[in-house]
Amino acid sequence: MEEIKARDYARSCGLSETHMRRIFSEYTSMSPSEYLNVVRINKACELLAHGNDSIEDISRAAGYPILSTFLRNFRKITGLSPSAWRKQGI
Repeated sequence: MEEIKARDYARSCGLSETHMRRIFSEYTSMSPSEYLNVVRINKACELLAHGNDSIEDISRAAGYPILSTFLRNFRKITGLSPSAWRKQGI
């Protein structure tokens, strides 16, 4: 999976990267990378709730090729590890 960069967002909107980041943050109260992490972790939560795939497979499906990055971001956003989240059945 190819990494999505803020400059790609900006280019597709015809804006400078700085201007796009400012506008994006103004409307979402988060940076583009923070927003992307929230979207990816929400996807991971759906996969955890509705399947039995391994945490590693879910990590890749949610856009995290490196498991440790997924685990760190998951805990930061949800307050739980993926396995604890799955056990709670949220």
